[in-house]
Amino acid sequence: MKLAIDTNIFFSAFNPKSYYYPIIQNLFLRKFCLLISTQILLEYEEVLHSLFPKELLEQFWLSLLTSENVVFVDPTYRFQLPSGDEDDQKLVDCAICGNADFIITNDKHYNILKHVDFPKVKIITAEYFIEEIINASNQ
Repeated sequence: MKLAIDTNIFFSAFNPKSYYYPIIQNLFLRKFCLLISTQILLEYEEVLHSLFPKELLEQFWLSLLTSENVVFVDPTYRFQLPSGDEDDQKLVDCAICGNADFIITNDKHYNILKHVDFPKVKIITAEYFIEEIINASNQ
């Protein structure tokens, strides 16, 4: 399974006390592939600098950049979806060009994609992913 994960979900999942923690656990257990692009990495880095000390940051980059289930995508086309928000568009471009099964987000800006026939992008919430996919596969 290939996923593109919105930044706010991705970093919320790093806290072991977070409801979203199973997402990171399953990533490190290699239960799915994470799709990322250079643009997404730059956004992750911006958020990381405000959250973590430098030493932890270096360990994170090393594990992310060398992980076998992290797939780098170089979007060759800008779909401009959803319109008007470049931060959201880079995630959609990565998901489409990387042939993602899902974009995991709780951001309602992406709901417009449910009504776009082409390119088809499946949007699910983090809660749905945890309850219906992770928990179901663990039973």
